Amino acid sequence: MRGELTDASAPPTTGQAVVRRGIVSAAIIISVGNLLSRLFGLVREQLASYFFGTGVNFRPFTLADSMLTILYDLLISGAVASALVPVLSEYAAPERRAELRRILGTLLTLVLIVLGGVTILLEIFASPLVAAWLRLGADSASTQAAEPTLGAGARSGTAAVESVASLVLTIHNVRLILPAVLLLGVSAVFLAANYALGRFVWPSASQAARNGAIIVATVLLARWIGVTSMVVGVLVGAILLVVIQLPGLRDALPRPAFDLRHPAIRSIFRLYLPIFIGLFANTFGQIIDRSLAYNTSRDALGAMRYATTLQQLVLGLVATGIALGALPALSRQAESGDEEGFRATFAAALRMTTVLIAPATFGLLALAAPLVNLIFRHGATDAASASLIVLALVWYLPGTFFQAYDQLLINVFYARRNTLTPQLVGVAAVLLYIAVEIALVGRFGMVALVGAISIQWTFHALVMFWLGRRFLGPAEWRSYRRVLAICVGVSGAMAVIAWGSATLIERTLPGPALLREALTLLIPVALGAACYAWGVTRLGVDEFATLARRVLARLRPAG
Repeated sequence: MRGELTDASAPPTTGQAVVRRGIVSAAIIISVGNLLSRLFGLVREQLASYFFGTGVNFRPFTLADSMLTILYDLLISGAVASALVPVLSEYAAPERRAELRRILGTLLTLVLIVLGGVTILLEIFASPLVAAWLRLGADSASTQAAEPTLGAGARSGTAAVESVASLVLTIHNVRLILPAVLLLGVSAVFLAANYALGRFVWPSASQAARNGAIIVATVLLARWIGVTSMVVGVLVGAILLVVIQLPGLRDALPRPAFDLRHPAIRSIFRLYLPIFIGLFANTFGQIIDRSLAYNTSRDALGAMRYATTLQQLVLGLVATGIALGALPALSRQAESGDEEGFRATFAAALRMTTVLIAPATFGLLALAAPLVNLIFRHGATDAASASLIVLALVWYLPGTFFQAYDQLLINVFYARRNTLTPQLVGVAAVLLYIAVEIALVGRFGMVALVGAISIQWTFHALVMFWLGRRFLGPAEWRSYRRVLAICVGVSGAMAVIAWGSATLIERTLPGPALLREALTLLIPVALGAACYAWGVTRLGVDEFATLARRVLARLRPAG
């Protein structure tokens, strides 16, 4: 089937090449969908920055969307890669399709009961919960939110009025956005089923449509209902997530059932319980982080969100595609005891991640300022706000590099039915993250918040690397270290060329500001990409050549 991973149990002479092609094929499909989704997400954030800036006008949506994200991460997303895909993959064969339908029916019933109940409770208690959340970090954060040009009395009065209005609108937006939790739960079951069946197109398309709905709602409604227009888009997008994935399940539509004793359901519960414990700790960390950001300065939430959009664009294109693309094959190989195939798949995914994440992070570091200026420095986002976005992005990047590996390493453990180890490491990482935030936020403000996140990601990835080293043999480790050294070295040279050319263009090129901003970004990107492609090709990185061939094959017209 087109888009399904090829199993890595080919003859020794061609096994690694087959593994690479299989991972690349699946990763390309997921990455193309992620590219569309992330690009639409970038446009969504660009519109938000234009209409609402980074300050008080944007915070009510940011907090409401953060609550949705926290609930989704805690109750839904962790189950997809850790439990749903590995277990459902066992029932993906045509002869087991009827059983798969019953399992999916039971999962949907559970989603409706659990998430429906959670949604109703949160709707009832939204007001006191939001108020308590925003007070949580007030004592630890610095009080830099006020305008420095105002007198003390005027500053205090203005801040108080803004705070009350923002709180009222935040509660309204939270209540409006909460039904999306239920829709996201249903879409997560559909996504896991499609991945288990090797059908990556429909989930990818649905993610792009979701962000497209937010864009349309913002453009049409922003002038009438303000930032609440984005909440309307979130709800419409959540509906599209469900509807668009249905064609992928044409022969595996859920059948009404509630069989909690089925071995698959028990296995999912067993795998997900450690995940829930780890996610609960992570959720606590996110709650602290959002509260501290809200109380640190009025622009911190917006600046961090826009910077996160850029670094998540990189992770969506690089890490998510490879990690999820490799997961079904890793799960099948671990289940069948094919250790040689498992090592080959894991090693190929590591090398492929390196080939992509090294130039992406070095390139973002070199071109952070022109990228942010082109995308966000317009409308309500002025030069000072854009500088905050650049600062946040630069501090995110060290963690971004390691997080790309972390997603793959976590999935390697999930494929082996070990969900406890990543969560124990995750709890330790969250505790470190909270300690750094609370200790430094009063002195360094937003930088402490972003730096703490990078420290958390880096710590988690390094520990997972250390624990996962036994899944690779000496030959695989040597090949990975070789690719890592080449890619980091070439990416460093690429970054110098990109930064130098961007600086030169910005200082010398005349013409309209928008054209100069675009050329200051696009020309260095082209030069840097050419430099990287030439360097890794000359130094014999096979994964880059494989990726290029597979991309060209996908772009070539059929027939």
